[in-house]
Amino acid sequence: MSKSKKYLLPIALSVVAICLSLLLLLCNQSLKADIFSDEQITVDGTPRHFRLVIPDSLPNPAPVLFAFHGIGDSAQSMAKYSRLDRLATQNGFILVYPTARKSMWDTMNLKMDKLNENPDVRFFDQLLEELSTRYEIDSRRIYLTG
Repeated sequence: MSKSKKYLLPIALSVVAICLSLLLLLCNQSLKADIFSDEQITVDGTPRHFRLVIPDSLPNPAPVLFAFHGIGDSAQSMAKYSRLDRLATQNGFILVYPTARKSMWDTMNLKMDKLNENPDVRFFDQLLEELSTRYEIDSRRIYLTG
């Protein structure tokens, strides 16, 4: 085997590795989202806050995931530890982190016949309505986690 053929395979493999690296880099750069870290709506005269992630590659209509933080937590910290922003960007869904008043949801002892009187239920309902005016939401793919 000649010296030039001896080096051909390693050079070819290096070129392939460089091309794959560039392709991965380009794919990761295309995964972008607009992040609105402190959006607000008014519910019954009270400002309510939420964090919103809108991927660039959003299907139409778009699924939406509401990520509710735990007691004493916040939307911002949940975004950091959950890594849901990346998941939303990679999979093309709207991600919403509603923020509880005083870091605690008012969901204990809910009475089914009085749900519409609960301030957090009203917040969720109005937030979904607000998002539906801004984006085309797939009403069959509305999800909750937390």
